[in-house]
Amino acid sequence: MLSLGNFFPRWKGLRDDLDFLLEEDLSHVNLCALHCEMRNTEQIIGSVGLMSYRCNALKELNAKLSELGPGTFKDNYVKIKERKGQDTCIDRSNVKVSSMSG
Repeated sequence: MLSLGNFFPRWKGLRDDLDFLLEEDLSHVNLCALHCEMRNTEQIIGSVGLMSYRCNALKELNAKLSELGPGTFKDNYVKIKERKGQDTCIDRSNVKVSSMSG
């Protein structure tokens, strides 16, 4: 049976001297993870925006997001865009969330 001791005879636990496998700067990986989290947040806000639209509370949602979001943001975070000639009810595809990633 093979063990890590066969490959790393002096190995005592977690290593901190390993190179990153993709040879990328770790700051790039952190930025990518941050971008993914921001995108996930935008998707959640879109879902909440659709629900608030259906409850006639979209104005209140945008007001609260304006309080919590960046001070430089002037427009509504969540908008409902009805397509020209749309006969169906408003759904997730009609919700537009302003990007928070710049």
